[in-house]
Amino acid sequence: MSSLSLPAWLLLIVATLALSLIATRLSIRYANRREMFDLPGRRRSHQLPTPRGGGVGIVLAVLVGLGAYAIIASRSSGGFASMTLFASIILVALVGWIDDHQGLRAPIRFLAHCLAALLLGLPSLLLLFPGF
Repeated sequence: MSSLSLPAWLLLIVATLALSLIATRLSIRYANRREMFDLPGRRRSHQLPTPRGGGVGIVLAVLVGLGAYAIIASRSSGGFASMTLFASIILVALVGWIDDHQGLRAPIRFLAHCLAALLLGLPSLLLLFPGF
């Protein structure tokens, strides 16, 4: 059972959404100033130049929201699982941020995503194989 009341859940959701909107707007403004655009092309889904890096605002809001929840609900177990979740989100976001700024080769991005998936599944693996 959750340790948060409905009003607390709603407040956390609204605050996370507001932070996401503000941070995304600021990151898009940053991308526009630095002229970080994906240009339309054969392998692109957009028709106009599109600023890169807007996802960092969403990632920031998710991390803050999850962090706030973890602090509020700290009476429950799952600290290790929370740390691996945070680490996997940060790893994927960091690789995306670097790729938006200078470009990364696909094998490096793939390796980072595989590592993030391993981090995310690590708590489950440790439960399945306790002596591992």
